[in-house]
Amino acid sequence: MLEYNEQTENLMEIAMMLEQLKGESEYLFEVLTDIDSITWKQKFVDWANEFTETYEPNKDVWPGNYLEVIEGFAREKILEFAGVEEKE
Repeated sequence: MLEYNEQTENLMEIAMMLEQLKGESEYLFEVLTDIDSITWKQKFVDWANEFTETYEPNKDVWPGNYLEVIEGFAREKILEFAGVEEKE
């Protein structure tokens, strides 16, 4: 049975970032929806685990609050996986 905890929260935030990115442009929508949902689900679990292992122990040195950090992490991972370069 799933429980609401740091890992499930991380997973949900990463999934929500995908949806946010799809709405940012027609190009992103096309690129991101070209990847099947099973692949995304597997990546979300991997990234949620990575965030928990890498970032959670270092909360005291985060460059912002939780939402800023997880959203930045998720955005970077999703765009990198999709082969999209972030415009600066």
